[in-house]
Amino acid sequence: MTGHSKETTGLQGKEQKGIPLFKVNAGRAAERIVSPSTQYIAKLVDPKSGSIINETSITVENEGTYTIVPETGEVKFQPLLSFKGTAGGVTVELTGPVGFDKDGVPSLSTARAKYIPTVIAVSPTAEAATQLEFKVKFKRGNQYLRKVMKKFQLKKIQLNY
Repeated sequence: MTGHSKETTGLQGKEQKGIPLFKVNAGRAAERIVSPSTQYIAKLVDPKSGSIINETSITVENEGTYTIVPETGEVKFQPLLSFKGTAGGVTVELTGPVGFDKDGVPSLSTARAKYIPTVIAVSPTAEAATQLEFKVKFKRGNQYLRKVMKKFQLKKIQLNY
């Protein structure tokens, strides 16, 4: 079994999702995907130690938090608001059935694949406002207008029609 990395791209501060793939006989006619399940769950690998962790989430310094759905292998990445660029990513490990022996017992294989998100920077822009503009439908006449003026603490209002 071999692992195949998954890369995604999203906007700064927004969650991204991806599922790394695991294949048997990759690139051959007999190629098939081995998917995680309730019996054969996918696990995260600690990027610092290289060891499997039993938790479903891991926070990577200066990047964000990775969370895995063990039964599907889906990895969710919630970047730090300040993070932008390509993350180091996280490795997913799966031990799953790749066939059966002569007695019908599953033959297991283990592989690792990376999930690598890229975060596109966003630059918020704003324009200075010199006056508050809004449209009022005069269904209730001046009484409604007085309530609006009071709510927005307006002393004067200019109506353009």
